[in-house]
Amino acid sequence: MSYGDPANPGSPASGGAQLVNYPLTHSTFDYLRRLMSLGVMEGPLGKMAVAEALRPVFDAMHVVLAGGEVKIDVVRRGHPDTMRELQARYEQAAADANAINAKSGWYVTIT
Repeated sequence: MSYGDPANPGSPASGGAQLVNYPLTHSTFDYLRRLMSLGVMEGPLGKMAVAEALRPVFDAMHVVLAGGEVKIDVVRRGHPDTMRELQARYEQAAADANAINAKSGWYVTIT
């Protein structure tokens, strides 16, 4: 699988940003939309970035995916109802995607 020019991530080798369509389950779309409503991204349209408070979480994820190890320390718990809601949304999205992928016999949608 190719991701274009490594010096210019996110842009295809032919140059310039391009849109792609990728199938999502409705529950995955709802989960992502809820993350957006809670502020996962910030900044003006066209200049949005991962919220500053989440940057260390993304950095830690990248370390793990690159074969490293991290330690996460929760300093203050969030609102329990929101945490339960997000976990339930994630679990439903994963279950729906796995059900569709299992029926199709290959990786159709994000799990």
